[in-house]
Amino acid sequence: MKFRSVLLAVSCWLSAVNGQWFEKSIGLPDSLGGLHPRAAYYVPSSNCIYVTGEEGVMVVDAATNVRVARLDLNHPMFLAFDSRDNKVYMGSSESDLLSVIDPVAHRVVSTLSVGRYPYRVCYNPTANKVYCLTGSDLDTVTVVDLAEPIPGPTTRALARLARRLRVVIIGSIFERRAAGLYHNT
Repeated sequence: MKFRSVLLAVSCWLSAVNGQWFEKSIGLPDSLGGLHPRAAYYVPSSNCIYVTGEEGVMVVDAATNVRVARLDLNHPMFLAFDSRDNKVYMGSSESDLLSVIDPVAHRVVSTLSVGRYPYRVCYNPTANKVYCLTGSDLDTVTVVDLAEPIPGPTTRALARLARRLRVVIIGSIFERRAAGLYHNT
């Protein structure tokens, strides 16, 4: 009996030292109604948790466990985080749009038409591409190439801004030199 008591005490002590425990529940309903959560993702650049649901996305600060934003998106499903450009890509089960989200400002900065129902999304940092399972039967993979030629839209926009501000802008752009050949300047 004494051995069992000692074993129980040691087990409790080890659980307390190395264990994990329930910390807090975070209510997701807000003035806009419930969220009916589907999935949760951690985005390291903003130290936030993105919780997807039928009615949109709730953003929770991981340090304080407080809701900081709500994005009204049409049936968002899964997301992928691009650590290179600090963007979140989110597909929707009810549209043909892939939403591009700024994870610091917590807002949609653009949308891309990628085919019906971009459901599951993943990001490939080596090729700087986003892959989406699309189609009503998820029978297609749509590839979004995030690289661009130089000169291209980004360099033209930066040139206009530099001219307007009378400054020199130095930065790195993921360049597509030819099909399958990429270079990060």
